[in-house]
Amino acid sequence: MVAATLAQAAIAQRRQMQREQLRAQAFWLVESGIDRAAAALGRDPMYAGEEWQVAVPAAFEPQPGLVAIRVTAVDNRADKRRVEVTAEFPTGEVHRATLRRHLTVTLH
Repeated sequence: MVAATLAQAAIAQRRQMQREQLRAQAFWLVESGIDRAAAALGRDPMYAGEEWQVAVPAAFEPQPGLVAIRVTAVDNRADKRRVEVTAEFPTGEVHRATLRRHLTVTLH
């Protein structure tokens, strides 16, 4: 009985670590999406966003990630854009992390 309890605890801890790893990767994908949007807006103030498919290196084979970038105008502010970035990692898997971040940027 003690062995079964220890095994269950080990499995639960492993799953928690896997969830944290997925969330960390989704966080970095969101950050990369924000950087990508800022660079694109610097080149083209009319940039509206994109879906960016990423192959993230992993131990055995690359894992697919998806970064969706959406840029919209801010009412009555021609120099401002609202940027929303959503990342999913790994894409389409049952066990995946999805993270969303939005911010307002000033065009230069």
